[in-house]
Amino acid sequence: MYPGSNPSALRSREEIAAAFLTLLRTTPPEELSVKEIMDAAGLSRQTFYQIFVSREEILEYYPDTVFGRFVAHTKDKTIHNLCDAAKIFFAFFGE
Repeated sequence: MYPGSNPSALRSREEIAAAFLTLLRTTPPEELSVKEIMDAAGLSRQTFYQIFVSREEILEYYPDTVFGRFVAHTKDKTIHNLCDAAKIFFAFFGE
């Protein structure tokens, strides 16, 4: 996956991931081609391979990103018990 910090590349990565997730609503991941993903994202195949190595890498990227945001979200929260933790969890993922 693209390791740099170029804003354009990072934006493309988000657009690719969003297009992939949208397509997953109607098509199993193994049936999606890079061309279909990139057509949905409005980007070139070359851009895909500059950002990701494979379609599977997108499946790894998205959960990692969401989990990272969840961890950052919980850093300033006080959790006294499992009920507190569940409320924070469901509030975050409910958004």
